[in-house]
Amino acid sequence: FPIVKLSITTNEPPQPAVHLRPKRMAGLPEGLTTEERTAFVGVQQQFVRLENDDLVVSIGLSQPLGAGVEASIYLFGWREDCPFGDMPKLCVKLGETGQAVFDQGQRIKRENLEVVREPNEVVVRVALSAMDYPQRVLFSARSYLGNVPMDWTSWRVLELPTNYVTSLRHP
Repeated sequence: FPIVKLSITTNEPPQPAVHLRPKRMAGLPEGLTTEERTAFVGVQQQFVRLENDDLVVSIGLSQPLGAGVEASIYLFGWREDCPFGDMPKLCVKLGETGQAVFDQGQRIKRENLEVVREPNEVVVRVALSAMDYPQRVLFSARSYLGNVPMDWTSWRVLELPTNYVTSLRHP
């Protein structure tokens, strides 16, 4: 997976985010049914940044999520002193009107996690403490209609500043 190194931002306004995926040209993938073409929601752009003690992820969508269309944002933490299986693996599932957050497949309360939705954009702000202060975060997003994948992003490894994360874990 490509590694993206993040730096901490503590000033106002926040520094520009790391742009992970350029906006795509208009057009739909080939081979979609009429229903799939009508419902298609593409993941057009991704931005990610660290703000104080939070990881902030922004996903741009080609159109609002419609009936039966969902999107998921995946944030899996990794730290060298903890088995990967024991680290939080967050999934934010978004539907037409609601959302839910899961950790390793179990629905959890949205403590230390905020989801802000606009028609064509979703911003997720998650406290690093909710991810057990990871050194790296594996990140991806996808949209789908039922079980049919519509669009997805490549997995990225977000590398957080080691000294900063250590200072948060051991103040």
